[in-house]
Amino acid sequence: MDVQVKSLRRTVVALGLLVSACSSVEPVDRSTGVVTTENPAGPAQRPVAIVISSNDENYQAVASALVARGGHDYTKYSLDNASGQVIAELIAQRGIEDVVTVGEQAARSIRPSDGFNVYYCQVFAELEFQSSGYRGVSAVPPFALQLAHWRTAKPGLNAVGVVASSKMKLYVEELRAAAAEIGISFSYEQVENDKEALFVFQRMVPEIDGYIFLPDVQILSPQIVRDMMDYGLKHGISMLTYSPAIASLGAAVYIAVDAADIADQIARLLDADADVHRLGLSRVGNTHNLDLAVRPR
Repeated sequence: MDVQVKSLRRTVVALGLLVSACSSVEPVDRSTGVVTTENPAGPAQRPVAIVISSNDENYQAVASALVARGGHDYTKYSLDNASGQVIAELIAQRGIEDVVTVGEQAARSIRPSDGFNVYYCQVFAELEFQSSGYRGVSAVPPFALQLAHWRTAKPGLNAVGVVASSKMKLYVEELRAAAAEIGISFSYEQVENDKEALFVFQRMVPEIDGYIFLPDVQILSPQIVRDMMDYGLKHGISMLTYSPAIASLGAAVYIAVDAADIADQIARLLDADADVHRLGLSRVGNTHNLDLAVRPR
């Protein structure tokens, strides 16, 4: 079959598979499956693409909050429905220059080097993306607010620890400053693999009463997370996490983000000067004090 015909067929199929998971009140072009916002009579709005890493409800919530906020002519795509290459081609065909990527997979699929202005959110390896020309929004709420909430839930919280790779340097420095601001001792050690993380964590435990699981995939394998949780709980350590899966293992506090807050900051960044590369969130979303009994397992 002719290569051009194959390419055309691939594009047509991809158009039919584009995301349709926004709220049912959002208009959908039935001929393409592309979800867009309505643009009532008035000045034309700037077109912006939203690319989500999957149809995960958290990614969907951010995309829906952006669409609901308005201000731009949004078109949404999902990597669950088409490859990054196909989506990039479709975005370029529509003449869209600004792309909001939700989640790390989406950010890796749509790159500034392809000629787009790319904005990330829900991405934890921020330093890597910033050095490649991306602009974005912090993936976690302000640490000062997190620590204040945690201390309310655990009044005896006086010393917290973190073990992480160099990829988390940005968060470590923000956390260090927040801890100093509210009078909490902060211990940090850098490691490069999961086995080293467990060893360093066990050595750190006598010096802390709280531990933060930064979302560092380089050092947190599933088994090491379980081992760290078991050891920490056995020694009375309060754990804070951003992962429901880790929370289910016994973390005392689970911190969630507010999708509307992410949307607000992304919208600000879209309209900010080009020299503004990153914005923080402004509030903590729903927090869960799990209050699980400390127990050896």
